[in-house]
Amino acid sequence: FGLGFSPGGSVIGSEWFGLSGVDLAVAPSDGLPTNGAVALWNATCAVLVTGIAAASMAERTTSTTLVALGASIGGLVYPLVARAAWGGGIVADLTIGSESFVDSARASVIGVAAGFMALVGAMVIGPRLGRFGPDGKPRAIPGRSMPLAVAGSLVVLIGWTGVVGNPAGDPTGSVPELVIASFLGGASGSLSAAVASRIRYGVVGSESTVRGLFAGLVSTSSGLVVLEPWALAVVGAVGGLLAVGVAELVERMQIDDPLGVIPAFGAGGVWALVATGLFDANVDLLAVQIAALLIIASWSIAIAGFVFGGLHAVGLLRVSEDEELVGLDLAEQRRSTSCSPSPVVRTRAFDTLEFFRNALSGVHPAGPRTSRHRPEHPGHGKDTP
Repeated sequence: FGLGFSPGGSVIGSEWFGLSGVDLAVAPSDGLPTNGAVALWNATCAVLVTGIAAASMAERTTSTTLVALGASIGGLVYPLVARAAWGGGIVADLTIGSESFVDSARASVIGVAAGFMALVGAMVIGPRLGRFGPDGKPRAIPGRSMPLAVAGSLVVLIGWTGVVGNPAGDPTGSVPELVIASFLGGASGSLSAAVASRIRYGVVGSESTVRGLFAGLVSTSSGLVVLEPWALAVVGAVGGLLAVGVAELVERMQIDDPLGVIPAFGAGGVWALVATGLFDANVDLLAVQIAALLIIASWSIAIAGFVFGGLHAVGLLRVSEDEELVGLDLAEQRRSTSCSPSPVVRTRAFDTLEFFRNALSGVHPAGPRTSRHRPEHPGHGKDTP
């Protein structure tokens, strides 16, 4: 909070470290929330960015990586991005003509930063074992429970009201209006993604539908205050289509994103910033939004490359092959999430290592039923964001 919002230069703050010297009950100016509310909201967003970035490396990364990721994002990436965008930094002060940077709910910046960090992390750590065959074609690794994944996504949807109706956001828009407008984009995004999945893959994929929901929410976050409701619905629908297309593109590039956060949050955040300028029909605003996008993305990519590249160089980024095959519940936590209460679960898991190794080089496991004349749904059966 000190790095991001305390008095100081345009790049980094120099006070308020550990919330020392700041009155949390006082608002910095009339019409704005208290410093305590702003600090709490930004801490929550830092956790959100960390979770999104970590999700792209799921099922193959170590606990050390997660700690380093949280420290780097919470202590360096998010504070400086927040200062640049909202704390009087380079993006906040960016002006072309009479237009300045717009991010009504502040969630598009979060999506861009987290999405690009997730992309770098997935590229550096590499795909899960068996995710792509010797011919480069993807293999499905189904998630444990799609009903639980969808239920979790609905919980995130409820939590999203706290992101877009945030106390640190634009005071000109009321919380109910912001939430309703955001849900309009999310609904249109999930609908367009479901239709696209049905046309492209022959099924209304649960993964695509939920991914489209998040893409729609993120896509409308920048223009919630400045765009009309019909425009937000269109922006959300395009975001849902982008989520489906980018998910397939990522898979074709042999980038393993188990939870689909790159198309949902990364592509959604990029489209949110660009769409605000396009639908406002303002060339100057569009130029400002694109410039801000390049600054935020560049910073996020640079830090992610440094953190993940450094961990990879010293061998701390990824678990061993045996640990990955057994599963991180057993390998990292020495616990099983299996429903079976049997005390020999761990022993049996380690005894089947050779079976899994053979399966990786054997016949392609039977995947979910898809149309013979349509491409396989990217990552069909994976857990969703």
